[in-house]
Amino acid sequence: LLPPECLSGDKERPLRHVDDQGNVFFYSLKPMRYSVILILMVELLERFSFYGIFFTLTLYVTGVYDDDWNAGLTSVDAASFVSMSTAAAYSTQ
Repeated sequence: LLPPECLSGDKERPLRHVDDQGNVFFYSLKPMRYSVILILMVELLERFSFYGIFFTLTLYVTGVYDDDWNAGLTSVDAASFVSMSTAAAYSTQ
């Protein structure tokens, strides 16, 4: 199907392309697999950072980190405040 100059002989990246400057590029037959794995990893890290920041901000507003500074909010009020600020941030983008 493909001319011999397009094949590299490598099992993982069997497709080969040489551009006008002589640079050789190797390609996979299933590039979507790598793309899907990358997208899922980015989403996982994004969720991890979002919930980490949400939890940390809730603790900060309730005054857990510093006894001298306290906003006077309960944990439920602090979670509501953080949720409202997150909603405002998403709606103003």
